[in-house]
Amino acid sequence: MNTKSSDASISIVVPIFNEKESIPVLCDQIKSVLEVLKKHYEILLIDDCSTDGTEEVISDVAKNDQNIRGIRLLKNSRKAGALEVGFREAKGDIIVTIDADLQDDPAEIPRLVEEIENGADMVSGWKKPRRDSILKRTFSEIMNLFASVLLMHRFHDMNSGFKAYRAEIAKELSLPSGMYRFIPHMLAVQGHDVREIVVNHRPRKFGKTKFGLFHRLKGPVDLIRLVFITKCGKTMPESKNSYKSRDI
Repeated sequence: MNTKSSDASISIVVPIFNEKESIPVLCDQIKSVLEVLKKHYEILLIDDCSTDGTEEVISDVAKNDQNIRGIRLLKNSRKAGALEVGFREAKGDIIVTIDADLQDDPAEIPRLVEEIENGADMVSGWKKPRRDSILKRTFSEIMNLFASVLLMHRFHDMNSGFKAYRAEIAKELSLPSGMYRFIPHMLAVQGHDVREIVVNHRPRKFGKTKFGLFHRLKGPVDLIRLVFITKCGKTMPESKNSYKSRDI
């Protein structure tokens, strides 16, 4: 598959949990950007078993646009399953992931896509300046530093939800538990061309973050697991096809 071609098609994968207010706005913004790019595209809205009416909003948005597809997980996965299902179902040559909370700016999508067309296997958006609480920023900076030291690849924002991949790379990923946070390191350790570019980050407009203290405390545990796996020459536990889903 030649992702260096300007004719490469794009799949936008949006993991969603309880973000019903953001979805129509985000879809409009994404479509405005992609229509200017003049590429074939699809938008996959992956509902991670929301409880706030998100499923109904996705259904309304998808039924009015043939380029939008809604998918619902049968059990909440805390994002890992939403990414796995999105990668599995995506049909584009290039896969872009973007969070549903409107903090990622769809206007940056062309820059991410350009990096892939210029030879990158994956490119991660470094949110700078980051429009989050000081606690969230501080914890993220510490985790990024520790991961960079222990895994010997420097990334400033490894857990950014705003990434682009060559499709064949994304489809080979195994993402057990919270390992999606370390995707740039996982791919870099395997020898892939992984890049990072600064992207615009916006303040949250609706609701609040869905990841609390438990999620943050689990990060160091997952990092230790990943260091053990990479240093001991182990393979990542297989997770493919473990998350069940249905169309909305």
